[in-house]
Amino acid sequence: MMRRWLLSLIAALVCYLAGASGGGALLLALSTNTHDRGLEAAMTGALVFGPAAAVIGFLVALPCAGRRGPGRRGQRTSARPPTDCSGAGSAPLRTLAA
Repeated sequence: MMRRWLLSLIAALVCYLAGASGGGALLLALSTNTHDRGLEAAMTGALVFGPAAAVIGFLVALPCAGRRGPGRRGQRTSARPPTDCSGAGSAPLRTLAA
C-alpha cells in the first residue's frame, strides 16, 4: 500500500514538472502580452498548468501503481496450475452456414 502511494507521488511530481514547463512554453508561444510575457508564462505554468498536471498524474497513477496480479505479492492463490486460455483442446466453435 505504501509503495502505491509513493509511486503515485513520484508520478505527480514528474507530471507537475512536465505540466509547468509545457504550460510555460505554450504561454510563451501563444501569449499576446508584450511587457511581462515571461513572468506571465512562468507564473501560469507554475500555478495553473503544473498543479493541474500533478493532480491528473496522481489520479491516473494511483490505481495503476499497485497492480501485481492475484494474491498477495504476486503469488498465486491456489496450488492448481494456471488454466490454458489459448483455446487448444476446447470444442470447436459452431459457425452459421450461409
